[in-house]
Amino acid sequence: MSEQKRSAEEQIADEADRKARNPTAAFGGPSRSRIPPKSRTPEGRATSARGRAEDQKMRAARLKELEEMAADLLATARKLLPGQDRHNALQEIARFRARIIGLQRQDLRSAHRKQKSKKS
Repeated sequence: MSEQKRSAEEQIADEADRKARNPTAAFGGPSRSRIPPKSRTPEGRATSARGRAEDQKMRAARLKELEEMAADLLATARKLLPGQDRHNALQEIARFRARIIGLQRQDLRSAHRKQKSKKS
C-alpha cells in the first residue's frame, strides 16, 4: 500500500514539475488560432508604433519624476546630522540615482539602435 501511495505522490510531483517547466501546458498548450497578430497587419504596425512612442514618453516622464524624488531625498539627507544614518542615507540615494541613470542609458541605447537600423 505504501508503494501505491508513493507512486501517486511521485505522479503528482512529476505533474507539478511538468507544469512548472511548461506553464502553457496547464491550460491546454499554446494558442492554435490562425488569426494573425495585429502587429503583422499594416494597421496593427502603425498602432504598435504609436503605442511604443507613447510608452517611451511615459517612461521618460516617470524617470524624470524619479530624478526629482532623488533630488528631494538628497536635499533632505544633507540636512541630517553627520553620522552613520546620514552616511547610509546618502549611499542609498547614490544607488537609487545610479539605477535611474542606468535606465536612462538603456533607453538611449535602444533609441540609438533604432535610428541606426533605420539608416541601414
